[in-house]
Amino acid sequence: SASSASAAIPSPKITRASTTPRDAALERASFSTMRAERQRACCRASRGALERAWVTLAALPHRRMGAGPAMVLVHGYLGGSSQWDAQVQFLSPHFDVIAVDLAGYGNAHHLTAPTEMLAHAQAVLATLDQLGVGCFHLLGHSMGGMVAQEIVHLAPARVRKLVLYGTGPQGSIPGRFETMARSRERLAQDGVESTARRICATWLLDN
Repeated sequence: SASSASAAIPSPKITRASTTPRDAALERASFSTMRAERQRACCRASRGALERAWVTLAALPHRRMGAGPAMVLVHGYLGGSSQWDAQVQFLSPHFDVIAVDLAGYGNAHHLTAPTEMLAHAQAVLATLDQLGVGCFHLLGHSMGGMVAQEIVHLAPARVRKLVLYGTGPQGSIPGRFETMARSRERLAQDGVESTARRICATWLLDN
């Protein structure tokens, strides 16, 4: 009968193929490749827009060593690329390390230092554009951390990982550093040596 014939036909079963360790590894690799390609595309698009924004800016003096993913180091107030010598030596076997000298500091002492962190950030990005660097890891110390935050704001798709050391937002560190305008005033009054000793003494605090 029709009912017996229907009963004789087994119900279809939906089964999922078992995933082998090799299949899982290939799937992860494919996902990582797709994610990396999307990130590279974002970097290219972001970098193109930025190049049009400040194509006239000159590259900052910088130190570069190593190979691998780019890592950009941004120094603090009264610092320079030379302050990163130990870090450059340590990181260069694993990264393409780029330590810039911000305008008015270090090897860029002949350049006029801008009054805004935004202008420093634009100069760093212009330098990376001219070096052919798309995406990068970013580390900023003190004032350099403020510059790094502006870089992330301008080009979020280009920054892979961000490290902020001894810094704060908006150009001041309450209870630790005064505003950048006040720092410049005191530098003019006290001189470089006295100012350097005063600022460095705040980097290591008693508990």
